[in-house]
Amino acid sequence: MKELDAAAWSKAFFQTHSMTDSTENNISECFNSWILKARYMPIIDMLSEIHDMEEYLVKGRGSSVAVNLKNRSCSCRVWDLTGVPCGHAVTAIQESRQSPIDFVAHWFKKETYMRTYSYCLEVIKGEEYWEDVEGDTILPPVIVKKLRGRPQKLRRREGWEGGSSGKKQKMTSKGSRKMHCGICRKEGHNRSKCPNKPDDYQPPQPRQKRRGNTNEEHEDEMNVEVQLQEQEAQTGEADLMDELMREVDARESELPKNKAKSAMMFVSVP
Repeated sequence: MKELDAAAWSKAFFQTHSMTDSTENNISECFNSWILKARYMPIIDMLSEIHDMEEYLVKGRGSSVAVNLKNRSCSCRVWDLTGVPCGHAVTAIQESRQSPIDFVAHWFKKETYMRTYSYCLEVIKGEEYWEDVEGDTILPPVIVKKLRGRPQKLRRREGWEGGSSGKKQKMTSKGSRKMHCGICRKEGHNRSKCPNKPDDYQPPQPRQKRRGNTNEEHEDEMNVEVQLQEQEAQTGEADLMDELMREVDARESELPKNKAKSAMMFVSVP
């Protein structure tokens, strides 16, 4: 023991910057058990195995990425860009029996949010209290006169893009829409200018759009309906008169002839 440095085994000679009084070698024993499989490999393979143990190799669907929990990075760069562990990192973290929440960047934690708004917001004085500063004069914005017509929404296309900026066209992967013939199915012309058009060809008739009734048609329908109602009313009155006359004739046939005229006087027509 005397041949060894006392600072390595005696608490009386320990340095205070380490902030520990532990004298056992548990850390080295844990490291040896962690690299137990790699200890029996050649030196290059052992170092490669230890490096892979520090950087987890996560295999997915036809691809594999390297996750470094110490540097908090992944070769897919999602974790590096967002600060939130990606799916590969979560797999490696769970494999190491740790919580993914502990590997989230401190920018997303509550403590950082509270520190951001820990200071009071300063009140800005009114414009009349602003100090005059030297510099270029700030001019008001230029008011552009509004042109007539509907404003243009589509951008202007260049000549090599094809198509027109003023018309809506269905774009394909090869450029603008191309014209095809409805008879020979070739591009570059339509059915009216088709050179292979038969002699007895008849162009299709355009479809007639169904429109709603106009005001004049509605008025005509109302007039026809009123006329039908008047005819029904007149027909009903005529039928009623015929029925009354038949009733009078029946009563006249039952009464004597000298009382027929007096019976007709008591028949009232509604």
